[in-house]
Amino acid sequence: MLIQVSHKLKDLCQRPGDYAFRLGGEEFGVLAANLDYQGTVEFAEIIRKSIEELNILNGYSDGAKHLTVSIGTVTKVPDETDTVDNYMAIADACLYKAKELGRNQVVTGE
Repeated sequence: MLIQVSHKLKDLCQRPGDYAFRLGGEEFGVLAANLDYQGTVEFAEIIRKSIEELNILNGYSDGAKHLTVSIGTVTKVPDETDTVDNYMAIADACLYKAKELGRNQVVTGE
């Protein structure tokens, strides 16, 4: 299951500045440089739909028959006060909001 997801992310991250990586457990991260807010939303939706379309059976979930993903994103031009931890905290908060709202969706922060 994780291998299929990682291969799909690699396939989708083809632009210079796109980079997919595993954070641990069942979480992945994607860096996508040079996207505005709308571009980030659109790219995250492409990822979400592409993973859903893999139709991976999800025997570990009581809620969904097939694997889906919840995505939290952040779109922001960095300034001198930003750190990787700031970006991760915003994206993580958005991810948990997507899960709270019912999963299989994108929540984007700035």
